[in-house]
Formats: sequence, structure tokens, C-alpha cells
Amino acid sequence: MDVRHLEPLLAHKTRYLSTWRRGCEADAPPARLDEIFQAFDREIDRIGALPSERLLDSALRATGSGLAQRGVPLATLLAASAHAGHAAIETLGEGASAGVLRALNELAAQRAATYLRAYETQDEAPRPRCTRALLAGAERVASTAGYGIVGRSAATMHLRRSVEAAARGPSTILVTGESGSGKELVARAIHAASGSGKLVALNCAALPSHLVESELFGHVRGAFPGAATDHTGLFVAANGGTLFLDEVTEMSPEIQAKLLRVLEERTVRPVGSLEETAVDARIVASTQKDPLASIDSHRLRADLFYRLQGYCITVPPLRDRREDIPLLAEHFLATFCNRKSGCIWAVSDAAMAALVAADWPGNVRELRNAIEHAITTGSSDVIDVTDLPPHLAHHVPRRSEGVSAAAVHLPSLAEAEIDLIRATLERCGGNKLRAAASLGISRHKLYDRLRRM
Repeated sequence: MDVRHLEPLLAHKTRYLSTWRRGCEADAPPARLDEIFQAFDREIDRIGALPSERLLDSALRATGSGLAQRGVPLATLLAASAHAGHAAIETLGEGASAGVLRALNELAAQRAATYLRAYETQDEAPRPRCTRALLAGAERVASTAGYGIVGRSAATMHLRRSVEAAARGPSTILVTGESGSGKELVARAIHAASGSGKLVALNCAALPSHLVESELFGHVRGAFPGAATDHTGLFVAANGGTLFLDEVTEMSPEIQAKLLRVLEERTVRPVGSLEETAVDARIVASTQKDPLASIDSHRLRADLFYRLQGYCITVPPLRDRREDIPLLAEHFLATFCNRKSGCIWAVSDAAMAALVAADWPGNVRELRNAIEHAITTGSSDVIDVTDLPPHLAHHVPRRSEGVSAAAVHLPSLAEAEIDLIRATLERCGGNKLRAAASLGISRHKLYDRLRRM
């Protein structure tokens, strides 16, 4: 089958899935239909990214294996997949050429056969050993995720107590911390703990100064070119709730002065208006920069800083709360798996050791991206070291004579290659042909490296 014949259909994926689903409504139980179509959505993306027919089978197997693990009946899956051809023809209309129709027929046959094999081998295939199964991990995460802040380290417990105090206390709060550490999450936690109004957020670094002023304070019609209607502004929108100002040090000095006035008088005057409106909103501002250094460099007004400093919260970097990393990894694993079909069920011990040992300059955001990368690139139902972004594989702890078990050193290139080959072979069940394809080398080159090892 020539996969290229499917390109016209893949270009209309959203419409195709919608048409397909309508045809399935009468046959597949609605309770399982969402799970099936999440898997179909991911399968179509994989097919579109495949360079050749040779790897098409892996995309279909991923769907079958994932749904089998989640207990979706095979009959339900096959009934849903049977509607694919009709949906494709309806989607393409006159664009359904003979080549497309032939490819669809071949794909339908391959789908059914591959799904059947996946279900037949599901119970026979041993799962890689791992002490951190996702289901148990989800329970641990849920029990330690107060206000959405995942973790049980001393630093995280202190952060939660700070959130509770901020929710009960002052009307202005300053949250500091490195990029990616979770400052917006803390702002949302404060709002959730206060239990009042709605949360409105503004990234001060994302807009030019004149737009920041309009977004915050509002404007009247004709106040500036393009202002065709009145706009109330975010202060009024957040009245009775919380206004989150992300990266407040990126505001111009003029906007900072106007913000200070609003904080002092609790009234706003829209751009181009003479009338003032009373507002009552909790202000949570954040910055990844050192506030005192920002004052010295004239990026932050000192009087605004002292006004915002009603209560200060510093979000700890991830490297200072490493014991939270397993819980965070399992939290993101559950999040992305639920979104992408639920086929990954755990993180291997070696991969978890690499995650715990890494430096994480990008903090929690970087960890989140690493888990998403592993789910996207991995071919097993367990995330292993080789599925992580390449720079993280060098953080696997190693034992050696005369060195404690906690010692970590960077491997040599030869050691890294040996570990990669061994991990790939294990993941591929000892199949050298599949391992060579996964490593991107020929079978003969793999044999040569194995002889050297």
C-alpha cells in the first residue's frame, strides 16, 4: 500500500474524524467511544508522520495495544473501525480517486488484522518490570496534590502553607521564582483557596505598553485609532476575584505608575475617559527576576514593589525539591496518557533515576515537556531512558568500585552507546531487526557493535 495516497484524507483529519464518529454513534457504546476516538486521533497523526508503509504497522499496533490495556472490547473497536472507509469517502467526495480507494481498502484490512494481533498478544506479552505502576502512582499523586500543587517535600509543604496564608490575607501578593517553576500555578492555587470571584490573567511581557494599559484599565470608544467600542479592562473583569499579572517587571515605568495609583485608590479610569470606577480584586503579581536587582536596574519602581509586597511567596526551583520529581512525572504521565490514548502505564526505574538526577534549569515546565517527549517518541508501554530527551540520558546514576551508590558521573561515549543498545534490545524483546531500526542503523552495523561488546 502506498501511504502517500492517504495524504488528501489526512489533510482533512478533523472533518474525517467527525464524520467517522457520527457513523459510529449507533454501534459503539458512548462510554467507550471517547477512548476509541482519542486513539484514532493519535493513530492518524502517526500515519501522517510516517515516512513509509514499513512503519504503518507500528501506528496501528499502538492503537490496538493501548485500547486492549484499557479494557476496550475488541468487538467495539472493530465495529468502530469498520466505519472508517465510509467516513473517508464522505469526507473526500469527488476527491476520492481510485488510488485513494484502493489504499483505504488495504488500510481497513490491515487495521482489522493488526488490532486482532494486538489483542491476542496482549495477555501473553510480559510487561517490563517497574516498581512505579501508573495506577498506584495516580493515587499517590492525588493524595499529595493540595490546591493542584503536586509534591510532598518540605519545600512543597511550605509552599502550600504560604498559599493558604495568602488566600486568607492581603489584597496584594508578589510571587517570585525561576522560569518554569510554577508561579502561575501558585496564583491559581491562591485564587482557588480564596473561593471567591473569577481569575483573570495577563502576561505583561506579551503585549506592547499601550495595549497593556488598555487591557488593564479599559478604554472608551475613540480613545486611540482602532478603538471602535468601549472596553472595560481586566481590573473591572476581575472585580470580586483575582487579577494575575505575570512578569510585572516587564511593564513600562509609565504603566507601573498607573498600576500603583490603582492599588492605592482602588479605582480605575479607562483610557480616554474622565470617569473612575471602583474595583475590588486581589492582585497577584509575579516575576522571574530578582525584585531588588530589578529596582537597581530601573526595571521595577521601588514604590510599586513595596506596595505589591503585601505578602511574598518564593516558588522553589525543582532542583531543591527532587523528592517531588517522581510524583510530578507520574502526574504528567497520567495527564498526557489520558489525552493521547492511555497506552503508557509507568516510568522505568532507570528513567526515573535519570529524571531525579537531572539539573532541570527549566524547572517543572521542562520536566513536563520531557514526559510529553517520552510519550510521543516511545514505542513501549513503559517510559525508558532511551525515550527521554537525549540530554537526560546522561543523568543515569551508576555504581562503581570505591564510589557510593549515590554517586553520579557522566558516561563516556562508548558507555552511552553500550547502554543505549542494551536498553533498545530489551525494549524490543531481543529482536535485533527491530532494535536496529529503532537505533537508526543497519542490522549489520548492530551485529558489529554487539560483537565488540
